[in-house]
Amino acid sequence: MALPDADAWRLLDLAADAIFVRDAGGVITYWNAGAARLYGWAPEEAVGQVAGRLLGTRYPEGEAAVVAAAEAGGWDGELVQLARDGRRVLVESRWVADIDADGLLRGFLEVNRDITARRAAEQRVRRLLEAAPDPTVLVDEHGIIRMANRRAHGLLGYDPGALPGMAVETLVPDGVRAGHAKLREGYFTDPQPRTMGASVDLAARRADGTEVPVEISLAPVETEEGMLVAAALRDVTVRRQVQRRLEDQAAALARSNAELERFAYVASHDLQEPLRKVATFCKLLKEDYGGRLDETADMYIDYAVDGALRMRDLINDLLTFSRIGRREGAAEDVDVAAVVATALRNLDALREECDATVDVGDLPTVRAERSLLVQLYQNLLGNALKFRAPGRRCHVEVGARRQGGEWLFWVADNGIGIDDDKGEQIFEMFSRLHARTEYPGTGIGLAICRRIVERSGGRIWLDSRPGVGSTFSWTMRT
Repeated sequence: MALPDADAWRLLDLAADAIFVRDAGGVITYWNAGAARLYGWAPEEAVGQVAGRLLGTRYPEGEAAVVAAAEAGGWDGELVQLARDGRRVLVESRWVADIDADGLLRGFLEVNRDITARRAAEQRVRRLLEAAPDPTVLVDEHGIIRMANRRAHGLLGYDPGALPGMAVETLVPDGVRAGHAKLREGYFTDPQPRTMGASVDLAARRADGTEVPVEISLAPVETEEGMLVAAALRDVTVRRQVQRRLEDQAAALARSNAELERFAYVASHDLQEPLRKVATFCKLLKEDYGGRLDETADMYIDYAVDGALRMRDLINDLLTFSRIGRREGAAEDVDVAAVVATALRNLDALREECDATVDVGDLPTVRAERSLLVQLYQNLLGNALKFRAPGRRCHVEVGARRQGGEWLFWVADNGIGIDDDKGEQIFEMFSRLHARTEYPGTGIGLAICRRIVERSGGRIWLDSRPGVGSTFSWTMRT
């Protein structure tokens, strides 16, 4: 190979890469400063040595194959070599053949760049990718996939190793592919981690053209070659299917509940008129013919009147229950103390009958529907008065206190109490723990209470001890 002049030698010594020249027999004729730094031999030590033996070069396809390729015009690839201190060096190598006018090989110019650290870093990244729980690809700023783990190949239907080198837009569905490049460029401008989000409908295009619904998280990864973006994909096919089924079931349940509420309302409302006639004529029958027939007839008339009145009360409670779900009353600032006073006035006759005392503590003003609060307190206070303990003066306490971001309310009595295992049952529709002959009622009152409380976003529960009393507690958001 014709040797360069002195100025060219100096320029080659300024290069960061290892550059050396060897003749057709492999003997080194030039060794630059970069080669001395990389391998550890000074130029005077390297010149005259056979390059392959000095560097212990391992050729990927055999030395003869590499030489043949280089003679054909040049060769690029990776070589494993040894430095003077025994270090293993991985280089990115480029050979340029020097062919004379007669077509004979005179030697090679070899330029080697140390990529040992880069490959080690890539291996670490590759191990991290393979350990990642989700299919993940690494993409550069030009949109080229640099790495992909096995899970990504499996999810997207590609053979192992097929994804690196592909454009990431290949994995984007046709309908959104046109705008993806701008989104990618925007992300590289402001590379902030983005977590997976279930609220966005995304999909990835598989090798066979089908699409799989996914969630995607993005994270910037700094490398020696610049920033890459790690895109983790999560297959949400099953989740989306379950979500759609749940949404369909919720919609069906909402329609069913609405239909049931409307049925209860309409049926109860339509029953009012004929029931009113039955009750009225039963009362007239008792007034006009009571005592004029035999005792059995009087008893039958009493049964009819009692049944009609109980049916009236039941229908009224059903109407109240159904209206709570149907109507959308306006919330307002409600003075709970005034609500309790109204409920107690509505219960004046029952309070006088049982000579009850009611202590009302400090109560707040809350945002609620006033009529529903009156109904709630009237039902709970009415129960406290109705289920009083024989031989003991009825006493009721009403109070409230702030508890975190909500109010806790209670109505406590010293009545007959109930067993703990019945605490949830009593809030069910038509649930009764006592015979009607002992304590009258429809069995709907506490179901109404729970519906009112849950409508406001709270919850209601009972603490009770038989023979000691009961405390109904509930919460409301402030």
